[in-house]
Amino acid sequence: MKWLLVFAAYLELFTPWVASYYVALPCTGQEALQIAEKAVELINADRKRGYKYALDRIENVQRKNVGDGSYYLDIEVRETVCHVLNRKPLSSCNIRSFTNTKADGDCDVLLETTPEGTKHLDGYKCDVSPDSRGDIVKECPDCPVLIPSDSESAINASLVSLKKFNDESNHMHRFELQEIGRSYILGMLNRIVVEYVLRETTCLKNSDICTLQLLQNPEIVFCKSSVGQTMSAAADIQQNCEFFGNQQAAVDGVGAAPEGEGTAIPEAGGSMAPPVAEDQLVIHDDVVHDHFTAQTDAETAILQVSGPQTVPPKRKRSANSESSESSEEIIPKVTVVFPNLPADLATCPGRHKYHEYS
Repeated sequence: MKWLLVFAAYLELFTPWVASYYVALPCTGQEALQIAEKAVELINADRKRGYKYALDRIENVQRKNVGDGSYYLDIEVRETVCHVLNRKPLSSCNIRSFTNTKADGDCDVLLETTPEGTKHLDGYKCDVSPDSRGDIVKECPDCPVLIPSDSESAINASLVSLKKFNDESNHMHRFELQEIGRSYILGMLNRIVVEYVLRETTCLKNSDICTLQLLQNPEIVFCKSSVGQTMSAAADIQQNCEFFGNQQAAVDGVGAAPEGEGTAIPEAGGSMAPPVAEDQLVIHDDVVHDHFTAQTDAETAILQVSGPQTVPPKRKRSANSESSESSEEIIPKVTVVFPNLPADLATCPGRHKYHEYS
């Protein structure tokens, strides 16, 4: 209890001191919009799993009044249907619709602009979750219902789809399951739909003897499959796959604590890739909840991530007793502090770009 009182006193003293080093920018201004869009672009480029984010609303933008081009941002984002490994530009990616259980949330970002004009992330934390099942059913009773991506049904549907892909592919190598991005049930049709990422292996397609090794530059494939719940025949699998090409970035992300909404799963009989070396971790914390809704946590005045700690993410939704969730975080190797700063109340927050039910 004493340490809580000490921490509260620390915040009272620390917050005005931090605020004096920042200048609030209008959320509706051109500078704020350009910085926020660049922040989302850099976040999408950094992530290795899950789906791209699109900027929905600017809640707060602060520029340091000392040094060159350092910004703190609090922005709201919407999840798109494009996987982060998809090279398609964000402008060509549709947001995930309400009827397909949209996902949205907040990102705290520290961004720096160099004297040469380039921008890079000093740190970010995103907390993104889908709408609750209750909210979806109330507005759209016949809409698909999300199921956990690590559930037995989702895994089995992905594995039988993977077998169909390998059997019918004209590629010389076999592919393995890298990530299940999303899974849901089409109630009226009694089918399971899974979206997943496949990675090329060194195993020849027609060889039964193979030691899985990590390719330096594997082919990456994103598939969406609809599988009958009996899962008894390949003919009952409707599959649509898109090749993303060879991506070294995909290899770099394997073995680290998964980002985004995905669940990394090895192919049956296979093995996961070796873990990423510590020096490959970047300063960020991406929390995504892939089932229904998240639990309610108190908002933190100053969000600090350091060492082996796990920091409770900021919440805006109420808890749902019917919900389950799967949250995974990458813990930064250095301390990242996101200050609690007052917004420019005359213009912040800005307007939503997307309607809640779009």
